[in-house]
Amino acid sequence: MMTESRQGDERAPEAGSVARPADHKGAGRTRRLRVAMDVQSLQTARTGVRTYVDELLREFARPDAPHMVIPFAGPKRLPSRVRLFRIINQAMYFPWLHLWLPLRLWLGRYDVLFSPEYLTARWTPAPRVVTFHDAMFLRRPQDYNRLWLRVFRWVSLPALRRAAAVIVPSRHAAKETATYAGVSPERIHVVPLGGPTGGEPMRIQDADAAPVLARYGLAPGAYVLHVGVLERRKNLVTLVCAFDQYRRQTAESTGAGGMPADGWKLVLVGQPGPRPDLDDSQNIRRTIAELGVAEQVILTGHVSIAERNALYTRAGAVAVPSLLEGFGIPVLEAFAAGVPVLSARATSLPEVAGEAALYFDPGAVDELAEAIARVAGDAQLRARLVTAGAERAREFTWARTAAETMAVFEQVAR
Repeated sequence: MMTESRQGDERAPEAGSVARPADHKGAGRTRRLRVAMDVQSLQTARTGVRTYVDELLREFARPDAPHMVIPFAGPKRLPSRVRLFRIINQAMYFPWLHLWLPLRLWLGRYDVLFSPEYLTARWTPAPRVVTFHDAMFLRRPQDYNRLWLRVFRWVSLPALRRAAAVIVPSRHAAKETATYAGVSPERIHVVPLGGPTGGEPMRIQDADAAPVLARYGLAPGAYVLHVGVLERRKNLVTLVCAFDQYRRQTAESTGAGGMPADGWKLVLVGQPGPRPDLDDSQNIRRTIAELGVAEQVILTGHVSIAERNALYTRAGAVAVPSLLEGFGIPVLEAFAAGVPVLSARATSLPEVAGEAALYFDPGAVDELAEAIARVAGDAQLRARLVTAGAERAREFTWARTAAETMAVFEQVAR
């Protein structure tokens, strides 16, 4: 059975071994550090990594930032829809990362290289800080391209292990990084990510939300929402099956008339997986067709941030059924939107959601269907989860993420 607080002992993630930033006027620092930040992921990522890089760049650019962070964008990439272009992109990027970037660091006398993704140069003249968001491709190598895994193990993994510090977003990710990537625990720093509004409620006017809901035939408060790339690890086939089970049970309870007119729908926001070995969109579409729920399950594809936020704030619930997550930004987005969260009891998700979610076993369709039924039919439960989520969201801000990341820069530059 589901519980609302199976993780009652989970508090806001601590910073692990991260030191707090030193007093700028004290003797601990005599000058601002020059930090080079590899931001090539802004050209490729659309979801979690892009949010991470965008938000940190915004915080690092503040006038009161203790150190100077200079972004390095890498070579301009060709459209990745064409296979030849993807090959050319890789052929251009690897020499830039492993040869040109280290040379720029040496010529510019940089103090630190910050790689906010797992890719980093094999050698650099400055100490490296690398963010390792999760170890899922090491934990489940069968889900990934073999050639890509070989390149990662031969080139990227040794470079990661030579980093002066490795940042991870959760305690779960820290354990996985030590276990599967072989990084020394003393060099791993837990730095939690932030929510979309700095702990404040997400506010979208009705005039802005109404056209978005009308486009997809949705009624406010009458749909379950999932936001994320349609990858296998997101466990969306299970979500579709659970929604169908909830729908059928609701139809039976209403008698011969079937589903009520205001029956809930399921909305899946996100583009297909970035590579064939990760993508689960075809399986999701096949399941929708086999269950006959094409009118009740809506696939929006990639949407703008404004559209995404409109869908968040008018949802009846947000479901996060992932099998593997290094952190779980959609949980914080749902908290900010004032929406109840249905979360898998798996990996880092309970660490982020704490007592503010209704949990279920990610492998149990029955539990997820029951969770949907409970949140759809119990107004008091919804209100309790929303209140707990708002309190939880205040503990996760990008200002905190940036400050603790700066503290890691200071530590490795000493």
